[in-house]
Amino acid sequence: AIYSKDIRELPKELNDIALIYSRKIEREMRRMELEEENFRIRAQLQELSITDTLTSLYNRRYFGKVCSDIFAQVKRNSTKAVLAYIDIDNFKTINDKFGHEGGDFVLKYFAEILTEQSRKGLDYLFRLGGEEFCVISLDTPISDSYEHMRRIMNTTSTKFKVTKFGEITLSIGIVEFEEKFNSYDEILNLADKKMYEAKKSGKNAIVK
Repeated sequence: AIYSKDIRELPKELNDIALIYSRKIEREMRRMELEEENFRIRAQLQELSITDTLTSLYNRRYFGKVCSDIFAQVKRNSTKAVLAYIDIDNFKTINDKFGHEGGDFVLKYFAEILTEQSRKGLDYLFRLGGEEFCVISLDTPISDSYEHMRRIMNTTSTKFKVTKFGEITLSIGIVEFEEKFNSYDEILNLADKKMYEAKKSGKNAIVK
């Protein structure tokens, strides 16, 4: 009767039953729509909680969770990983010369370069704060990570040269996740130390 093009006379009892079920179906469909909408909202909130609002990279909060998970996998010999700690050279000078709006542009543009030059699913990209960034690369030898960072440095230099900001250089420290470490904090601190070694050596350098 529902799908027929012909008009049919239905007994009142059957009509009442059809009306009851149609209302139940309507309520259930509405419930499903609300449930789906709530799921989307929860997913968006989750994404916002782990994302840096300026660059759309992962934030420092999520960095700790990813580091902890990867370090546990390394301890079980189920994966290999490398951490690269990146600092934009002379960023204070950029802020002083172009203001915070100019500084924000540099950070966002560099984040785009990082994303373009990285592999989805294998490279985790983070902004740790200020002008400091981090890349965690899975299933990657430290030699490959070094070449990856070199490409990022070259691309950054090339792309910024044609902007009003001029050449932008990076100082980078690279450390491999290894079982000998007691925690991922040791890996992060060592990568940070190597990054500062790169700065002390004249900047625009990688120390591994």
